[in-house]
Amino acid sequence: SWKEAEEFCRLHYEESAGPILAYLKWYHNLVGKAGVHPTCFPTESELCITPDTARRMMAYFQKALSLARSDAVRARVEKASVCAYRAALSASSMRLAYRDGICRPDLEGFEPDLLDRYAALCSRFGVTMDDEHVSAENYIGAMRLLHNGLKAVRLENDFWRVIVLPGSNAKVVEMTYKPTGRNIVNAHRSFNRFRHEEWVRQGEGPTAENIMAFDTVTQPNKVVLSLTTKDGARLERSISLKGDAVRFETTMTADTPRPFEFLVHPEYDTASTSNDPDVLRIYVKQPGWIHANRQWREAIPTDQQTALIENAVRGGAFAYYNQKAKFGVEQRFDPADFSTLGLFWNPGRQQINLEMTSKTESLQKGQQAHYAYEVRYFRQPPQTY
Repeated sequence: SWKEAEEFCRLHYEESAGPILAYLKWYHNLVGKAGVHPTCFPTESELCITPDTARRMMAYFQKALSLARSDAVRARVEKASVCAYRAALSASSMRLAYRDGICRPDLEGFEPDLLDRYAALCSRFGVTMDDEHVSAENYIGAMRLLHNGLKAVRLENDFWRVIVLPGSNAKVVEMTYKPTGRNIVNAHRSFNRFRHEEWVRQGEGPTAENIMAFDTVTQPNKVVLSLTTKDGARLERSISLKGDAVRFETTMTADTPRPFEFLVHPEYDTASTSNDPDVLRIYVKQPGWIHANRQWREAIPTDQQTALIENAVRGGAFAYYNQKAKFGVEQRFDPADFSTLGLFWNPGRQQINLEMTSKTESLQKGQQAHYAYEVRYFRQPPQTY
């Protein structure tokens, strides 16, 4: 159908058709070479969107605009450029720039009024939805908060640089292991998705949809974050640097009877699109290290393989390791604190989640519940038995 596509572009975009046709060919070849097959709700990595590709995408449309000789052609190009602006918004928020206690999108190489220009295009051309579930108005509103700057706390020692956003669920948006310079928190998607968070499974509190702001008290190598939920429960979370470990502790004190159950939801960068279990290895302990995803096909486990991971809490450790990139991450915890482990591994997104569900407790007024875990960087794969 390329002949028909080219005919349409030359008739519709007239003198501006050349750069748009060049864009279509370039992007088609980019996706084909990457071998990605995005389905519904794809992430940026599945669409080959990076800061570099988004800047190149924008350049094609700016060139096309510069060639337009009539208002009609200019309007057609501007309407077509909505995709480039949306890609640029995603790409610029994949890595947040920290300065003087504030995080904002990294707009290097992009227009400083990028969001305003996108909002104007959406209004002009009737773009009402960002995706199937999120309105353009809500997306633009969330991005305005980010572009205006979110308060950030940075912790740093010889091993780690960690950046936390107290106003956004105390989300961790950077966890860089300084000896290697690798940020292990997944950043192959824009900020409006998830990073490293902890969500309530029952009752009031922070969730993926219910974004809450924490008060902060910063200490040397430690930040204490706290909030009060609608039902009066006091939630306190601390993130601290303990040598080569990043330690997370969460405590809830109930004001009324309520359940205590949390999901630890860390999204890590695998640095690999391979679904080969010998390249990206997943480990649990029982009591020694076990290569848990051995012989998986297409990164999809059988029910028995899933159960092996879910029931491996008693080993007190959950990890992954990239055999080619020579790095990995370990989560170490007290088995008494958690009920199950949960794995999400998506090679196309270069993402792995080492999820943990806390033990469910029924708290009465004044009662507390607590859990803790530590994150460490692996330079060598664990020794299996």
